Amino acid sequence: MNGSCSPCPGVTIPPAAAGPPPVAFVHGRPAPHWLHARLAESVGATFVPVDFFIRWNGLEDVPRLKRYVSWMVCSLFFPRRNRYSIFLSEGCHVLPVLMARLGLLRSSQRTAALMDNETLYFICAGFYSGSTCRWLRRVISSYDALICVGRMQTELAGELVKAERSATRIWTIPSALSQRDCSRLARLAPALRKPHLAFLGHLLHPWRCWYKGVDLLIEAVKQLAPEFEGLRLRVAGDVAEECRQDIRRRAGPGPASWLEFVGPLEDLAPLFEDASL
Repeated sequence: MNGSCSPCPGVTIPPAAAGPPPVAFVHGRPAPHWLHARLAESVGATFVPVDFFIRWNGLEDVPRLKRYVSWMVCSLFFPRRNRYSIFLSEGCHVLPVLMARLGLLRSSQRTAALMDNETLYFICAGFYSGSTCRWLRRVISSYDALICVGRMQTELAGELVKAERSATRIWTIPSALSQRDCSRLARLAPALRKPHLAFLGHLLHPWRCWYKGVDLLIEAVKQLAPEFEGLRLRVAGDVAEECRQDIRRRAGPGPASWLEFVGPLEDLAPLFEDASL
C-alpha cells in the first residue's frame, strides 16, 4: 500500500460537502435584535447596517428624501456585493429588493427577509396609511423568500403573498425558546387560586404597548382590581422608562398597588408559577 486509496468498483464517492453560501445580513440601527443576530451568526453572515453611508434608520423625523438618497447610494456601493449568494434582511428593508430591481444582483443571488416584527400585523390591522401599506406590500412580495418566526407571521405572510400573486416562498422557524426550555415550562402548574397575572415582553417604545396588547390588559385589570382582593399584574421584560410612564398613566392616578415591573428575567419559571394567567 502506498498510502493512497481508490474507490471500490461500483462505488461512487460523493463530493465533499460544500460550505454554507456567503450571506449578507442587512440590519437596522443601533444593532439587530439579539435573536436575529444569533440566527445570522449561525449561518456565518456578514453584518451590514442598512444605512452604512447615510445614517437614517433608528432616527426620528428623518426627511423622506434623505431616506431615498441613502437607499440609492447604499444600493450602488454595497460592500463586496458580488461576493454574496444571499442577502438576508432584518425585516422588510428596501435595500436588497432595490438592488435586485436595479439589476445590481446576478440571477443566482437571492433575497430573503426575516419577518419577526410588527409589520405584517400592522398591515393587517390597518395601522399604516393606504400608501404606506401598498408600498410595504410591494416590497415584501418582491423578496425571493420570507423567513417567518412563528405560525402567526407565516399565516399573515401567506395572505399577503397570495393577494399580491407573488412567487415569494415562505419558510417558518420556531421562536427563541429551545425544545428543552419549552418542555420544562410546559410541566409547570399555574397558580390558579391566586389573582395574579403576568405579562412577558420587551417594550422599548410606547407604540409597542399597542400592538402587544398592554393597553387592553391595563384597562381590563383596572376594572377587575376593585372586585379581586390581592390582584396583581407583574410586567416582565426590558421596559423603557417612557413605556413605564405610559403604562402607569393608563393604570390611573398615583402608583397602582396592583402593578409591578420586574425587569428582564433569565428564568421564567417563578414568574409563570406565581400567576394564574
